[in-house]
Amino acid sequence: MPAGAPAPATLRWAVVLLGVQTVGLVGVVALLIYADVRSTANSAAGATGLTASAGLFAVLFGLFVWALAGRRAWARTPAIVLDLLLIPVGFSVITSGLAVIGIPVLLLAGGTVALLLAPSTRAALGAR
Repeated sequence: MPAGAPAPATLRWAVVLLGVQTVGLVGVVALLIYADVRSTANSAAGATGLTASAGLFAVLFGLFVWALAGRRAWARTPAIVLDLLLIPVGFSVITSGLAVIGIPVLLLAGGTVALLLAPSTRAALGAR
């Protein structure tokens, strides 16, 4: 695909879905920070670790949004891996009785993986 050609719809939508995931994770991090500050957790280290992990995921998703929007092929595989890691999380949340959260997590993760695996996305990124 020529360098000046517009990005295919699959890549544009993958970037949008990753952006939605990033915003969602930033919201989760904000809620976790609030919970860490307001409550007395049984394990302060565990609460801090969860917050830090969610923050790291938010930063990584944001990095992948930036990289894929700039057509950097290196970001495709780690973005796919992180989204694949969200699939069991979505199932776990659904089985815990929070389908209203788990179903969107599954749809976003699965949709993003499908878009990033699309041949037009691969070609636009110059991936093999």
